[in-house]
Amino acid sequence: MSTDGFNISGVQALQAAFQTLGDKAARRVVKSAAIAGASQLRTAIRQFAPVSKVDRQKVFGGHKYSYLKKHLRQQISTTIVKAREADVKILVHTNDAFWGRFTEKGTKRGIDAKHWMESAFDGAEDNVRSGIESKLVQAVMREAGKGGN
Repeated sequence: MSTDGFNISGVQALQAAFQTLGDKAARRVVKSAAIAGASQLRTAIRQFAPVSKVDRQKVFGGHKYSYLKKHLRQQISTTIVKAREADVKILVHTNDAFWGRFTEKGTKRGIDAKHWMESAFDGAEDNVRSGIESKLVQAVMREAGKGGN
């Protein structure tokens, strides 16, 4: 499983249009494209996430920790993180659902590794790439129409 992200290349016309934008507009374009790609990835990971057989609201409904009331699928979300080395860094993670790592990697004490997040990541690569590319084109056209500031 690659954690380096996605590379999009071979779009010279888009790159030329991107360079004509100002710094603020370029950051907006990159951020909107990254958000579009992360939402595609989040959707794919949610589809692959294992679902508990327990009615969590019934069992954990009165519990003080809200993460126990939800299935793992409902806990998967995206977060925009400030990054020094990149313009935008977006994490797709399992919030407080620490047990998601147990089902992904397995444990020594009887939980078998299922690698559901890895297979979702590998299967969603084309959808994420196409989502990013289409959002890049839309955002560059929108920002070019505004004047690039």
